[in-house]
Amino acid sequence: MLFILACATVQINVQVNIGLTSTPTPDITYDFLTQSVPLQTPSVTNVPLTVTFTPTLEPMQRLQPGQSVQISDLFMLSDTTGWGMEPQGHILHTIDGGRTWQDVTPPQNSYYRREGFFADDPNFAWAISTTDTEIKSWHTSTAGGFWEAGKRIDLRNIDAGRCGILQLNNPFVRELYFLDSVKGWLVVSTSIDAIKSGPIKSTGGFVSMLFATTDAGSNWILKNLGTNDCSTSDSPEGLNNVLFWTPNEGWGGFFQDKFSYYPYNQERYVGGWDIYKTQDTGQSWESVRLPEPPGFLEEAAKKENANATCGIMQFTPFSDQVFGMQMRCFIPNTAFNYYYLTFNNGLDWNVWKATESEEFVVNVYVDNKTTGWRFVASELGDLSQIQQTIDRGLTWTTIKKVSWNYARFDFVDEQIGWAIVTTGSDTLLLRTTNGGRTWKPLISLVGP
Repeated sequence: MLFILACATVQINVQVNIGLTSTPTPDITYDFLTQSVPLQTPSVTNVPLTVTFTPTLEPMQRLQPGQSVQISDLFMLSDTTGWGMEPQGHILHTIDGGRTWQDVTPPQNSYYRREGFFADDPNFAWAISTTDTEIKSWHTSTAGGFWEAGKRIDLRNIDAGRCGILQLNNPFVRELYFLDSVKGWLVVSTSIDAIKSGPIKSTGGFVSMLFATTDAGSNWILKNLGTNDCSTSDSPEGLNNVLFWTPNEGWGGFFQDKFSYYPYNQERYVGGWDIYKTQDTGQSWESVRLPEPPGFLEEAAKKENANATCGIMQFTPFSDQVFGMQMRCFIPNTAFNYYYLTFNNGLDWNVWKATESEEFVVNVYVDNKTTGWRFVASELGDLSQIQQTIDRGLTWTTIKKVSWNYARFDFVDEQIGWAIVTTGSDTLLLRTTNGGRTWKPLISLVGP
């Protein structure tokens, strides 16, 4: 449970900026010689961002034309077209590189978490809205001009097979992923209010569920319940995220819940760096061991009898058989980030200690060329760094020093990208056309 809550907290902190203004301030540059840096990454200082929303099925108030808007998440598809989200839960669409945005929010609820939104096409997108006991999906094929509602998932009567009928609440969307315009998957974790019938009786805990659709989200079918017997076990107990190459074959990232309670469990756990493969749309999973996160066991050994555990936080597909993964590992009071990159569907991996903001562009048609960027926050009053790699993460070069507190990148090719940046009490949307060496602020407005 502690691992689940830790993951959830980190995800929200990284993805949502609230209570900040959109007044742009000039970027501060610093003249310096570019330098290669070793794999040891300076610690990243997280900006403490929190947000609280009460789910509602009432339509949100529309943003007005000419109104300035703050962008909290980006899903850019080209140098001009993409999707965005703002802190109050509106979904936005741009066709001019982020200068103006159309409010295309679906009819109900607010949509403030990127895990509950998916788009890899200028016109097609999906969004998830939730209440305490229901999940509802929305689908558009007209760039948000019209949204079609899917059938609601009622959490009060989930049939968990041998576990009986579960009464679940407080759904937390961990991932929404589509393979094409009709086939998709939805990962949701919930708390167990009660087991209404069946051989096992319980009144607490968490479960993670995988739903699949073959009709663009009009209907969802339960494929996997993360806790097979409604209690802790040695099996993978909760699904964080998925990546599918075909309707049947894909990967999943799980967490091990049992060992999150040390010292109440008498067995110490050090592990979790594995992913799981499925060949039946996610109904069953087979463990595949990953290379050990570099340096993590040495760090864990410094804490005697302390629990140490890892989990996959995000999959990033680049093309067939080529994908990256962000892994987060925990020992008491400390978190570590790692990045895994494969060009042959998991047979071989490049692995390094990472920051939270790493973004890659992979061109597999030109000798598997890989360009990546990351933000390294300042320490002891120094300027922060934008670093770049061109050798699959083996070495990183500082290409710019900035006065930013935090940044997340979104690149569409080796030259064009965006950054959502916090500086003091401001949050900015910036754009680069030369691979991150210079940046210009965008004053984002709601279009007519």
